[in-house]
Amino acid sequence: MTHQDKVDINPNTQTEIFPIVGIGASAGGLNAFTQLLKALPIDTGMAFVLVQHLDPKHVSLLPDLIRRTTAMPVIEISDGLRVEPNHIYLEFHAFFMSR
Repeated sequence: MTHQDKVDINPNTQTEIFPIVGIGASAGGLNAFTQLLKALPIDTGMAFVLVQHLDPKHVSLLPDLIRRTTAMPVIEISDGLRVEPNHIYLEFHAFFMSR
């Protein structure tokens, strides 16, 4: 998905479109994630997908650490999850998010 892609979150009614911002980091990227999220207002109108490179067998503390950083809802991605603005989504494995 590119920075220009927008998501229709409610196809049966008036369409709301918003940007989805993807942010990736290596295993040591927690500091960069937290600095960014502390600087963002909670009502940007954007959805943020944070992707961190980790060993799939590693248990991540990222969800709890990010939840302490921002007042935006922090959601762990699952298959078919609907994306909403003003939310943080955390990706650990290969999942598909829907519009």
